[in-house]
Amino acid sequence: MSAFPNELEQEYRSAFDFFDEKQRIVEQPAKKGQPIQPTHPGQLSPRTMRVLMRSLGEDAADNELTSMCSSGGLCDVNGFLSNRRAKWERAHCIDTVKEAFRCFDEDDSGLINAEAVKDALVRYGDRLAPNEADEFVREANGSGGRFNYNQFSEQLLQKQ
Repeated sequence: MSAFPNELEQEYRSAFDFFDEKQRIVEQPAKKGQPIQPTHPGQLSPRTMRVLMRSLGEDAADNELTSMCSSGGLCDVNGFLSNRRAKWERAHCIDTVKEAFRCFDEDDSGLINAEAVKDALVRYGDRLAPNEADEFVREANGSGGRFNYNQFSEQLLQKQ
């Protein structure tokens, strides 16, 4: 798998810094003639994090925001970047799994033959025992001997 692109990390870091600066201005407006005193420099409130995520085209669930934030309830750039990196890696992993299954999709329908997959799992690469290959295909919930590999790829990676 390729590494998280440096350009993407810089883009996310810049977005975080932008919202950090905006949050400081909103949280504690300066009195006339006084500089802004940041309350939590380098940390964003969950509310601001939600706005940041929306600006990136995503609607962060509460549990995702919680995972990015420290026990004090504030989110720092490292937690944010860790979340972005994990999401990027998961997306690229899904693409890799789908590409591996795609070679079994003879008619480009998104459905693949379960028996062909079982045979490949037993014969090639990190071989599975026949009963393990049966279990793998059974989990795909194939009907008529075929299953949707796009949906199954998503299911596989949700288990991780």
